[in-house]
Formats: sequence, structure tokens, C-alpha cells
Amino acid sequence: MFDDKKIDLMIVGAQKAGTTSLLRYLSEHPRINGQITKEFSYFIDDIEYNKDFNTVFNNYYNNKSAKVIVAKNAGLYVSEKGLKRLKKYNPDCKIVFIIREPVSRTISSYKMEVNSGWLKQSFSELPYEIEKHKKGEYSLMYKLFVKQSLYVENLNLIYKYFDKNNVNVFLFEDLKSNSEKVCKQIFYNLKIYDDFVPNFKIIHNKSSFVKNQKLESLLHKLRNENNLVKRIIKIIIPFKTYLFLVEKINKINKTNEVTNEIIIDNETVDFLKSFYKRYNMELSNLIGIDLSHWNK
Repeated sequence: MFDDKKIDLMIVGAQKAGTTSLLRYLSEHPRINGQITKEFSYFIDDIEYNKDFNTVFNNYYNNKSAKVIVAKNAGLYVSEKGLKRLKKYNPDCKIVFIIREPVSRTISSYKMEVNSGWLKQSFSELPYEIEKHKKGEYSLMYKLFVKQSLYVENLNLIYKYFDKNNVNVFLFEDLKSNSEKVCKQIFYNLKIYDDFVPNFKIIHNKSSFVKNQKLESLLHKLRNENNLVKRIIKIIIPFKTYLFLVEKINKINKTNEVTNEIIIDNETVDFLKSFYKRYNMELSNLIGIDLSHWNK
């Protein structure tokens, strides 16, 4: 089914923790074949997963000569189904998991979704959504913004399917302050022993604001693989052409100028700091890295 192609390393998250930048840095290496899209959706998208893997693979990759294959999906770390599928595909796949101080990650994720045009709930509703989750009630805001910051739970899920020796955890602040060191460690783990240094001056996936909310809302719907319009378009035009057009429209609709004020209240920030503290301590014990600065 999978021919002779094997993904050697998968960046599984966390969302809003520099995963796109890391993917692009690694992909600069001449021996590494990195995907051309932001996300490799095969393992979490049921429709795509039921297709021939080699056809899907060719949609995501251009560099046919590079032998080391790297993929990235920033939401895979919260998908047990996706991790299980990746395990079945390649039990020895190396895993990279970047973790970011949970409150700042939550805020960044919230702002991204508000900018996409569909999310109308205020940030101050998060404490209520957490309480709702504790009572067993479904909460989309909890799933999107809180669950993805509970790294100790996320990491234990990863360890359920992958050997700890094949899982590398990096701090987002280390990636920002010393990208070269992080990349060199990953190169070494991939048995790439040379002095190649990526161009770290380029900022990938830089935060921006939406010019037209209605257009962004439409693009958001088209990112959903279950969207009927998207499925029809992908049948009519080549997948890579579709990606090019969506990315082109996306860039046209983005600006660095603030187009709407997103309110992040201090009371909710303090609540989240307190909420995440226990999980941060458990994570620190699990990975052996001092995370006390996250709780200040």
C-alpha cells in the first residue's frame, strides 16, 4: 500500500508553536523532502486516508531526489485516530513535539480563529467552557483552545503509540532563540551529519489580520475536507493548482495592519494561569525540563 516511501519524521504539534517555521527550516536541507503544504492531512482526514497513499503523497511533495521525508500536521498530537494511523504506517517514525507556554498558545490560537471570521465567542467565556467540560458537556472552545494546551495529556497520548526514544520535545522559546541548535539536533536524529544551516531570517506563517471577513470565512470552510464544494473543485482541477490558488487568495486577503480589536481580559488570563499550573508541573516531571517560568 505504501510502496517504498516512508515518512521519517513527523512534526505533530503543538498548534501556534512554530511548527510551520520548523518544517520550512528542515525542508531547506538538500537531503530532506518536506511537504509543500502547511499541513499533511492524510492521517486525520478520513476521505484522504481512504485514497491510495502514493497518489496522496505525490500531491504533497515535489522534491523527488531527497531521501529523508519530513511531514507536519499541527493538530495530530490531539488526534488518537491520527496517531494510531501514523503508528500503523511507520512504527519507527520519529516524532517532534514543540510545546509553548499554554496561556500564550491559547491566546494565539483564539486570535487566529477570530481572525478567520467564524468565531464570535469572547475570550472571557473560556472559564465557563472549562466548567462545562468538567460536567461532561461538549465544548468547542475547550476542544480548540484548552485541550491543545494540556501537553502532559497530549504527550501521554503520543507515548501510547510511539517509543519515548523516538519522541523529541522542544520548547517554543528555544526554537525562537536558537533555531539552529534545534535543527541540528533533528538533523543528527535523522542521521544527517553535515554543517548545513537553514536561513533563519525568514519568518514563516507570520501572524496577520484579515481584510475581508466574509472571504476569510469562505476560505475557512474550504479548508474543511468534508466541504462538498472543496471536494468538487479538487476533482475538477489538479490538487497542487488548487493549493496555489487558495494560498494566493489567502495572501491577498491578509494585512499586517490591525483590522479589528480582539479583547483578551486579564481576569481570564489569570484564571488560565492558575488552571494550567498543575498540568505544567506534571509535564515538567514527565519530560525532565524545568517549566516553573511558565507559572510566573
